[in-house]
Amino acid sequence: MVQEGLLAFLIATKTYDENAGASFKNYASKCAKNRFNDLAKKSNAKSAVPKSQIVSIDSLENKTDEAQNIEDYVLEREYLKTFIKHLDSMLDSDEKKVFNMYAQGYSYKEIGEEIKTSPKKVDNILQKIKRKLRKS
Repeated sequence: MVQEGLLAFLIATKTYDENAGASFKNYASKCAKNRFNDLAKKSNAKSAVPKSQIVSIDSLENKTDEAQNIEDYVLEREYLKTFIKHLDSMLDSDEKKVFNMYAQGYSYKEIGEEIKTSPKKVDNILQKIKRKLRKS
């Protein structure tokens, strides 16, 4: 569950546009909420996260309020930039393409069509990325 939240936060940092008018906190919260909603929708699938393990994003909002000062924000952004560079060095070109498309909100089917493979293969690539993240 934590990894899913971190993945949503990573995606938010890569796709955040300061000129769009939303604060980063609101944008990241929305990305995480959408990620967890997607997981909940997939709960009928065999490999889905059980509903009992899904944490409401609203229960985490008080924790994000504590890290509001600009120094923490800058440090977190720097850490994430370093993490993204590390992630970039870990992934091969297909994994990078799948990850970037997934981060932009493309479905498994759309990603599969782009790289000319099945949605199941896309899922396998994303699972491989998660395993690499766990090991690093």
